[in-house]
Amino acid sequence: HFHPSKKNTTWNGKDVCLSVIIYLVQQKEQPKKKRKKLTVAEKLAKVREEEERVREMERRAIESEAQPRSSDQFERALLASPDCSQLWIAYMAFHLQATEIEKARAVGRKALSTISFREEREKLNVWIAMLNLEHRFGTQESQQKTLEDALQMNEPFTVHSKLLDIYVETSKQQELVSLVDLMMRKYKRQPDAYIQAGGACFKLGLVDKARQVMQKAINVLEKKE
Repeated sequence: HFHPSKKNTTWNGKDVCLSVIIYLVQQKEQPKKKRKKLTVAEKLAKVREEEERVREMERRAIESEAQPRSSDQFERALLASPDCSQLWIAYMAFHLQATEIEKARAVGRKALSTISFREEREKLNVWIAMLNLEHRFGTQESQQKTLEDALQMNEPFTVHSKLLDIYVETSKQQELVSLVDLMMRKYKRQPDAYIQAGGACFKLGLVDKARQVMQKAINVLEKKE
């Protein structure tokens, strides 16, 4: 039986760190057996499943043989499927491949104003695509403005979690550390925040920072709220 301790904690990498968090949260949830809640592992699996779904959707949009090949074809396709984020993101990618950054931005903005407010997931997909665009091709000002808008229009934790992935993919260590520190303050009672932040640090080779995140998780989560 596993007993985590503040003083004697042995770190053997990411899997052990995640096991510590999962164990602590499961222990905290045990008295609440009447409510059947997802474990942290199940929640994390759902997050990963959703991320994989979006990646697969984007890949299919780019590789599909039926993919529109011109602006006119995209416009006609979007008239038929105005709420399809897959199509809007592919249209953005079409312009980016031609280094038409401003046109890609315009498509993203049009997507956000066109997709129905009921299609929250579709809108979120476009917001993430916009954040990706700005962190690869935009200025610091455009990155910040897009992030502020995304946080205002979506659930902040979801946006910050996606931003972790973007910083990992673009190898932005300094920005990642700043975001991790922010998330540790803002979401200190959310186990998923520690798992995602610690995992992002490991992916960029920031092992000491990852250990710091996991140690803080133990200190915070093992205290009774």
